[in-house]
Amino acid sequence: MTLVSAGIITDRVVHASVHVKVFFALAGVCLAVTVLSSLAKSIEAQRRIYWGGTAGAALFTFIGLLPDWTGGLGLAAAGLFAMALAAYFTSSYIKIAGKIYAFHTRDGQPDRAASAGRLRPSRRSLRE
Repeated sequence: MTLVSAGIITDRVVHASVHVKVFFALAGVCLAVTVLSSLAKSIEAQRRIYWGGTAGAALFTFIGLLPDWTGGLGLAAAGLFAMALAAYFTSSYIKIAGKIYAFHTRDGQPDRAASAGRLRPSRRSLRE
């Protein structure tokens, strides 16, 4: 007795439709963009590229699974959660209301100013 004859599995093959493949390919492109975000010069640009790519991947994943919107929403949320975990443990890409959230203390340091080479005078020296 085989699994097919027992009714445990079917011999029917389920093929993903073309729109699922296209939108999942677009989600993959967006995730590839997040990997390339480290090539940007400033940390602000890296953050924008990373979260833009993550949002694009979540959106394309959701659209790719329509009309099953609950499954699409669940998979998109799981992807967002995984990318947020990766950002928390490996970078300083999570910045909310000016505060950086990161696992490592070196990643949680404030952003370097654009004029990192120049020293800015303090307010006290300006008053004197």
